[in-house]
Amino acid sequence: MKSNFLSLLKVQIDAQMTADLPQYEALRGRKQLTYRNKSAGNCYHFIQFQAENRLDRKRFTVNCAWTIGKSWPESAHHSIPFDTPMSDPEDPPPGEEYYFRIGFLFPPHRDHWWEVTRPRTLEDIIASMSSLSIKPEIDRLTDEQVAKLRDLVADATSKCRDYVIPYFYIHENKL
Repeated sequence: MKSNFLSLLKVQIDAQMTADLPQYEALRGRKQLTYRNKSAGNCYHFIQFQAENRLDRKRFTVNCAWTIGKSWPESAHHSIPFDTPMSDPEDPPPGEEYYFRIGFLFPPHRDHWWEVTRPRTLEDIIASMSSLSIKPEIDRLTDEQVAKLRDLVADATSKCRDYVIPYFYIHENKL
């Protein structure tokens, strides 16, 4: 049996966010899967899952943000998180709107994507197109990939809990 990647990703993320970070509410009506929490101060924290669903690759990453507004800070400066091993010590603290990728908060401190499928080669793509199906199955996962997706989402939400949430609260007073 094959499953739809984006639908399954949303279901898995909703379930894991509810289990791991129940204080975050899901925001509906957005292309990405975005979750928001109001901090004790006058700040909102956001966790946003960004999927890439291409013929040659299915993967996702996590964007993190804070703002004094209630909406994802679309115009915020995207950067390496302030006060981390990869940031420039000369950079000023972030302003009222700021977002970054989660991978810079944990080793090896670089952009991180959770790879559900390996990048496909040209030969893989040609083979899938030459099968009985005229249109290749772009959006489908095998049972093994579904199990892998479940584990990857659990890993991503645990990294949000262990790295992002503490980062938000430690640096919130710098707003």
